Amino acid sequence: MTFAALPEDATAWAAKARAFVDRELVPHEQYAEMHEGRLPDGVAERHEKMAIDLGFSRMDAPKIHGGLEL
Repeated sequence: MTFAALPEDATAWAAKARAFVDRELVPHEQYAEMHEGRLPDGVAERHEKMAIDLGFSRMDAPKIHGGLEL
């Protein structure tokens, strides 16, 4: 079975998401596992702001509602 390559913009979004996960989320996994899912103070808020700034919070929203419609 062969699959068509993803469009360039989808590949760029995937790379942006992967970088965010690798740099920001993965380093906190062990801490969260050892502390009942909690993160150090300020980390969740920083991640939320970063996700919004990167456009992740509106990726699947229709353009007519201010989203990116991805």
